[in-house]
Amino acid sequence: MAKKNDKEKRRENEKNYFKQLSKTASMAVDLSELMEKNVKKLPINQEQAAAMHKIEHEADGKHTDLIKTLYKEFIPPIERANLMALVYSLDDVIDAIEDVGIRIFMLRITDMQPEALEVIKVICKMSKVLEKAFSDLHNFKKPKFLYTCIDELKELEEKGDEIYRRAVRKLFDNAEETVQSSMEIIKWREIYEMMEQCCTAFEKTSNAIQDTIMENS
Repeated sequence: MAKKNDKEKRRENEKNYFKQLSKTASMAVDLSELMEKNVKKLPINQEQAAAMHKIEHEADGKHTDLIKTLYKEFIPPIERANLMALVYSLDDVIDAIEDVGIRIFMLRITDMQPEALEVIKVICKMSKVLEKAFSDLHNFKKPKFLYTCIDELKELEEKGDEIYRRAVRKLFDNAEETVQSSMEIIKWREIYEMMEQCCTAFEKTSNAIQDTIMENS
């Protein structure tokens, strides 16, 4: 069997990078959908929390493998700085999704507020758009579809921000001077802040994709 030449090996490596990023992005979808499923029947139990953490841990492993490959690669398919930014921003997205679910578990939430369910739906939508973007990242030199995904992610992030502002204001509009209501306000404000940070993590990843297009085309 003839040995593969350097050009063939490079093409395989390029496919491997994009394939790994796409696979990790699909795990963000799995995690967000699992979180949405869990909050429909509260409280989240230890087993459900462990299942969410398992996905996050597997994604960490894929990020580590990709970074190790990058250190060995002489000429990566796109600039190293862009690859690292994509890897770390995607890692932040998955961590942020898990943070929301685990915080709902830790704070023993037994009844979801409607605004929280709205944000979780936004997070699920953002995960699916991000997966589409990473699946098409290998076409960064023909980025029409990628820019469509970027625009959609920015619109969804703005929607998440709007819900966040509305939800926090509602917390204080309905506040009563009791210890119980004060505790509920503290719990939900923390959860909403984590949700807002999660949406921001998606936006930062879309920015990393946009930088990749601009600096490598």
